[in-house]
Amino acid sequence: MKKENPHINKTKFNVPENYFETFEEKLFEKMTLSKDSNLILDDTIKSGLKTPDNYFETFEDQLLENINPEAKKSTLRVNGVKTGFTTPNDYFEQVEQTILKKTTIFNKEPKVISLFSRKNILFISGIAAMVAIVISLAIPLKSGVSDEIINLELADIQEYLTDENVDFNDSEIAALFSEELNFTETFNAEDISDETLFDYLSNEDIENETIYIE
Repeated sequence: MKKENPHINKTKFNVPENYFETFEEKLFEKMTLSKDSNLILDDTIKSGLKTPDNYFETFEDQLLENINPEAKKSTLRVNGVKTGFTTPNDYFEQVEQTILKKTTIFNKEPKVISLFSRKNILFISGIAAMVAIVISLAIPLKSGVSDEIINLELADIQEYLTDENVDFNDSEIAALFSEELNFTETFNAEDISDETLFDYLSNEDIENETIYIE
């Protein structure tokens, strides 16, 4: 009588049907699955974290939204890429007005001082009046000019000049101030007595004039 193998009785191991016929195919299948699992495991061990889709592409937007919700709207982009520069609120709406204001300030006309102001005309008329007085004193003693020139009043000379009947240009005024007048040549060599001078001044109608007598 045959004795049964105790190991076989204990384990009750049975070979599946067609085991050896399909053994090679199943072996290659398990090897392939094992290789894929190892790759996934290696990547997981190296990184330790799994990032969401498009995480790094949207990281800046998410960060700006957390810091300042308005920053995302005002950030400048060049070809779809953010430059990091931001524009103030309502910048493009106000930039035209700002430029126009600055342009107006630079284009302001400079202040012009008129050469023919009332002060200058009165100053010139005073000089002309003094010259007329000197000539009227000296000419009768020297050459006997007609009474029309002698009797020319100071008020008539001033009125003629202030009514802007005389057109002075820049060169004429410059020549007038640069010209050196030698009044000594106008007088006669003969001395004029004080009595004659006082008689002349007392007969002339002089208004708003100050006479200095030493």
